[in-house]
Amino acid sequence: MNVDISRVLIDNKLMLSESQSEQIKKLRELSAIRYGY
Repeated sequence: MNVDISRVLIDNKLMLSESQSEQIKKLRELSAIRYGY
């Protein structure tokens, strides 16, 4: 999932606002917990 998010951001050359960065960080933490990394 994290790879997918990163790839989309890079492909679209998106610049994230501070709040969006925080949300993605939380999503990554959740996915890390889910998969046990």
